[in-house]
Parts: sequence; C-alpha cells; structure tokens
Amino acid sequence: MLWGHAKYRPGGALEPTVLLTALAGVTSHIGLIATASTTYNAPYNLARRFASLDHISGGRAGWNIVTTAGKAAAQNFGLDDNPGHHDRYRRPARSRTSSRS
Repeated sequence: MLWGHAKYRPGGALEPTVLLTALAGVTSHIGLIATASTTYNAPYNLARRFASLDHISGGRAGWNIVTTAGKAAAQNFGLDDNPGHHDRYRRPARSRTSSRS
C-alpha cells in the first residue's frame, strides 16, 4: 500500500540507514545522508539508527528530516488517516529540543 504502483517503486527497496551502513564500509570520502520520517518512527529509534550510522561511518552521516503525510502511510501503521500538520511538525521539534537538555 505505501509503495504505490510496483512498476515505479519496487516493494523490496532497502531501508536507507541499513543501505548507508553497508556503503560506509566500502567508501571513505563521501557523506551518507538518508531521509527518515518523524511521523511514524519513534524519536529514540531514529536517534539510535543515525547514531549507529554516524559511528560506523566515522562521522559522515546526515539526516534529511521529513514528516509523512498521506492516508496510505497512516494505514500501514493501523491508523485511518495521518496526523494533522501541526502534530506532525510538533513531534520532531519536541524531540530536537529534548535532546539538547
């Protein structure tokens, strides 16, 4: 459901931080940036994945933070619809503020 039409985006795509961790082992001079959504990922799990990638890559990890909007994505997580705009953007802002404490 989340992937849309299989002709344009195969359902077997690798999770970005896993793929970049593998690339970290065979590269040394490029930054490794993944896009990850704060809407349906717990902040602790995202921080752990990116901290691991950063450690393994020797500090070459980056995170393109996005929020996910769309009914299909929400349904993949057992919800009828996605959270509203305000709630989607409040979550990453709250996580960023609490991590600085």
